[in-house]
Amino acid sequence: MRIFRPLLVSSFVACSFFAVACSSSSGASSVADEQDLTAAWFAQNLPPGSPLEKGVLALLNDRSMSEDEYVEQCNMSKASAINIVNYRNGDEPADSVDDELFETIAEADRMPFTDKGFWLAAKACAQKSYVPSNTGGTCATGTSKIMQSGLALQLVVDESGSMSGDKWKAASAAVGALVDDLAAKADPDVQLGLILFDDAVNTQFAPAVVTPAHAALLKNAVLKSQPGGGGTATLDALQNAYPAIEGTSPPSATKAVILLTDGVPNGGQEEQTKIEQLVAAKAGSVQLFALGVGGFPSADSFGYDPAFVGRLAVAGGTRASAACDPASKVETNLCHFQITPGKKPAATIATEISTALARVRTNIAACDIGLQQTGLGAIDGAKVKVVVTDANGKDKAVPADAANGWSLDDTTNPTKVLLRGTACLDLRANAAQSARVTLGCK
Repeated sequence: MRIFRPLLVSSFVACSFFAVACSSSSGASSVADEQDLTAAWFAQNLPPGSPLEKGVLALLNDRSMSEDEYVEQCNMSKASAINIVNYRNGDEPADSVDDELFETIAEADRMPFTDKGFWLAAKACAQKSYVPSNTGGTCATGTSKIMQSGLALQLVVDESGSMSGDKWKAASAAVGALVDDLAAKADPDVQLGLILFDDAVNTQFAPAVVTPAHAALLKNAVLKSQPGGGGTATLDALQNAYPAIEGTSPPSATKAVILLTDGVPNGGQEEQTKIEQLVAAKAGSVQLFALGVGGFPSADSFGYDPAFVGRLAVAGGTRASAACDPASKVETNLCHFQITPGKKPAATIATEISTALARVRTNIAACDIGLQQTGLGAIDGAKVKVVVTDANGKDKAVPADAANGWSLDDTTNPTKVLLRGTACLDLRANAAQSARVTLGCK
């Protein structure tokens, strides 16, 4: 039996992001008031297999609905709403791995506070937006707060001579910590690959689920590697990274390359230009996040070029803000993730790299929103609503714009809504914001 978390009140009440005209008053309910509803009552009010029954289940399983929205939009009691959300979202609300969705009405009826008033409220609310009608109903939903789509990451780590010493100790420790974290979560929807390079690509593992065996391979590769006197074959490394990650399955997985480097490519300005062109050409399907490790604002003795790393972030579609400047001398205005070792101990540098990697994972999740089908019918890609809700509950519609708004990964059979450009930057700028999606039925 699931042990429920303490009843908590959400920090804000978000406005509706689809047309639901449920009453805003909350129904009163308690365990003592619950009635033992008969099978005959459910057969009459929520006939098994009917569109109405499916609509109610879709409403209860809608991950984009918060506790407050069930209360305000659907006239449910606060207690019943919290129990439904707690059960549905599992022990880690930010991770969909342990979600336990309701497969039957009987399963939901076993929750506390699901009395007759609850079921009548759920029925009325579902009829307005989750049951096929002239408007098509709601056939899929999504929210940026939950990682619902697969994720494939390809780490590309510079082990050239300039990375020796504390920088390599820090980088290898941070990579090991990331591998350990993913292995502990055992998430089948997250894959990780690794490339180590100096004058050439020395180690390459394509993205794969981080099982104990895969984790051991990645960690051993890092532990056995030591920066030598070689240069920085960044172009060769990225030319290997993109085919590796593009070949991952499922094709719908969100894909990102994470480049960690402290050097200037072997071929100088000419190679830098080729790298930027490659990264920009791939940005539509594979984002690139750039982590620069080196002296700032002045280049260190190894020739680190933060402006080049910043241009890679811009080309890869992951610039820190719309106003960031790759050539800025102010760290808070850079476009990439800057790690400045200075005289810091290796442990401190490792923590900063780990923090940057954690932010990368959050940023990836924010702007690629996996869709959860409600089971009511085929998705109509022409009936899409995307809304960003801020920390005060204020909604703002996001325009359909592949460059600076939303687009679908597949207009015929969509699995994700992609936020790009200013829409993605706005969402990433404040962790208290969330994007929500609804798609209508054909």
